[in-house]
Amino acid sequence: MLRGRFIGLTCAAAAVFAWSTMATAQAPAELAYDVEVKVAYNGEDVFWQLSWPTETPSLLHDVSVFRDGQWVRVNSGGVIGSEDRFTIMVDQGTVAGFANLGCYATCHAPVRSLDTAVGGDALADHPAYGQIGRNDIRKYIPDSRIGNMWWETAWDAVKPPEMLEDLREQGVFLDLWHWRAARSGSMGFADDQYVLEHRINDSGSGPNVSNVADGVPLRMFDPEKVGFAALRYDDIPNLTTADVYNLTTENSIEFDPDHEWQEGDVIPRLMIREPTGARAAIRSDGQWSDGRWTLELQRAMDPGNPLVDIPFELGRTYNVAFGIFRDFTGTRYHHISYPLKLGIGTPGAQLTAIGFLGDRPDWDEIEATTIPVFYPAQVTMDWLLSDEHVVGWEMREDTASCAACHGATLEDVRWLSEQSIEATGE
Repeated sequence: MLRGRFIGLTCAAAAVFAWSTMATAQAPAELAYDVEVKVAYNGEDVFWQLSWPTETPSLLHDVSVFRDGQWVRVNSGGVIGSEDRFTIMVDQGTVAGFANLGCYATCHAPVRSLDTAVGGDALADHPAYGQIGRNDIRKYIPDSRIGNMWWETAWDAVKPPEMLEDLREQGVFLDLWHWRAARSGSMGFADDQYVLEHRINDSGSGPNVSNVADGVPLRMFDPEKVGFAALRYDDIPNLTTADVYNLTTENSIEFDPDHEWQEGDVIPRLMIREPTGARAAIRSDGQWSDGRWTLELQRAMDPGNPLVDIPFELGRTYNVAFGIFRDFTGTRYHHISYPLKLGIGTPGAQLTAIGFLGDRPDWDEIEATTIPVFYPAQVTMDWLLSDEHVVGWEMREDTASCAACHGATLEDVRWLSEQSIEATGE
């Protein structure tokens, strides 16, 4: 413990110097908390049950609000914030740095929402980055960039498509399970994505589609089915998963511009639908009650999409890491776990999937594992592997982990979060 604290203080002092020009940001009030995790499998499917505290659920993400006789887009601010989300990244031991760094292996100095973010004109005409076809930089793994060593990779040194395809064929990518309370969860799915040169959707249609044309909603709630034509802005903080809050084909009708719309009426800007193809691989059931989310995820052990999904095999161990978005926040304002070992029927791992017979596990018979998560501030892989970090050389050798130096208890990660905030100037 003394060694961890000493290293952390030394790192923090170096980081204050490195990030002295960063702008002030808003850190979450609760820096760390515990997540209860259970994993099970029946030979056909793998199941997760995840439970974490959230005082007030955020169930809407992007809406139209009727204000001063017009429909105005609101996707952040007031009672509308980013929806609650839970992510799981899975590595089969092929992604450089992930076993020791976890989420940090995907977080680099120029990604969006960091003070060092690169975007706009710097990406618009960039030939190497243009192949991705994006207007911002999101998660990517160092394997997707060209460099002399795996950590010496510039954001814009993207490998050519044929090399990226080779990496996918070799299983060098992160499988991303991305549950969203609004954009997928209310239809009973988690979005299926992967991380290589960017955060990329699996093939198939996604779990939502636009509900807006020329700034006006296309569909509204069906009053005969749900009792109202629109949500009310002031009621949104009190919504729970027991309420109707998202539009679907079944609960909506064509938008009526002549309806007697009232100031503060709210209509989601997205229609939630059942996804197709590889994006439909993960089923979900997320319920919020008494200040806590309980989420169940289910996917085939082998979905049959080896270029975008990592299959789970009995007797194997995988690296996983969690990300949680709550308190009406998104982008980097989230909590993360350290990387964890997941064993499929393999004892001794930090998380062990328990085998069972039947279609669905009896969660009451499976003991939960408590995993602390913490706010990482603006610490990136680039800094962790630099010489400014006293164990940067060990991390470049891929022989050091955050948990080994700083400890893995709730108290430890809360302290680490405090140091990260101080270091990054938030």
